[in-house]
Amino acid sequence: MKLNNLIIPTPKQMNIEPVELSKTARTVSGRKVKDIIAIKRNFNLSYQGLKPDSFIIFKTVYYAGKAVLLEYEDAEGPQIANVMINTLPYSLLKQNPKLSQNVTMALEEV
Repeated sequence: MKLNNLIIPTPKQMNIEPVELSKTARTVSGRKVKDIIAIKRNFNLSYQGLKPDSFIIFKTVYYAGKAVLLEYEDAEGPQIANVMINTLPYSLLKQNPKLSQNVTMALEEV
């Protein structure tokens, strides 16, 4: 996997949620019609723990607030999505605060 052309660790769990962007309206007869504008994907990546050199990749992208490329592979082969990191919650180990644990990030396709 890659984020912003940098290799990132494989997450413990990766969820992909397709989100439909559409506009609905009613015709004169009262029938409901829907115009699908796009199908976007939301990604949730979960890590049990990350070393500082890996976590800094995500942190830098998050604080930059810009869209980057996420490259991953699924059943259909290599995939690329232009994403932004929406949330980046994590906790620090009391014994070693350099290690980030329970990292679960939400990425949204833009």
